[in-house]
Amino acid sequence: MQDVEERYRKRYLDLMMNPESRDRFNKRSAILAEIRNFLHARGFIEVETPMMQAQAGGAAAKPFYTHHNALDTEMVMRIAPELYLKRLIVGGFDKIFELGKNFRNEGIDRTHNPEFTVLEVYEAYGDRTSMKAIIEGLLPHLCEKVLGRLTVEYGEAKEILDFTPPYREIAYKDAVKEMMADLGRPNDSLYEVALWEDMLKVEGDELFYAYMVDNQAIVIPETIDAIRALTEAERDGSASIARTNAALGVGTFAAT
Repeated sequence: MQDVEERYRKRYLDLMMNPESRDRFNKRSAILAEIRNFLHARGFIEVETPMMQAQAGGAAAKPFYTHHNALDTEMVMRIAPELYLKRLIVGGFDKIFELGKNFRNEGIDRTHNPEFTVLEVYEAYGDRTSMKAIIEGLLPHLCEKVLGRLTVEYGEAKEILDFTPPYREIAYKDAVKEMMADLGRPNDSLYEVALWEDMLKVEGDELFYAYMVDNQAIVIPETIDAIRALTEAERDGSASIARTNAALGVGTFAAT
């Protein structure tokens, strides 16, 4: 059974006829079990937080709505468990994690499902370095226990990912510069000039930079793809800054 659409719509037929699909299900089950084993062995407690919540919090996403008959109130299916997990930390549980479902009423395709499984791990008195140590221990543990090796084939291109620690650390703005490097050092691109001149700013989860040109503010969109598309369009002359921005739907620009 090779029709991808049919395989995803009739998963039972896919499982009957494709051993690799059954193997994927088995590996997923083993991964979840080993995540629990790894965290339990390090003193973490698994918890469950509400799936229905009074408001969508802990992330920025469009929720699913439902009605609670007994309370006669509108509820949302959670988009993240974060806020309830933090309350448990405040209540005295120093090491907790949750493996459960999130619901985000947004796009869907064969690799993105509005209902998906998430792992969130919280540790009191920890910081970025302690969480990095957990991740650098967890990922190799899963590879070795489930696959028996530290390399994984990823995607249709069969890219080899190596999970051998330690993992590289890089500042966000330096990662963007690295991704843009194949476009070459800029000549007259406002976008690349701002990028290369260290005018990139990061606040929370938002990536942006702004600067002044002839007393007009130029604000750059949040995504690497948007920056790349704008720069390429600017370079080959296929679109002006304003037209490219309108096509991408990413914020408002003033440009000279």
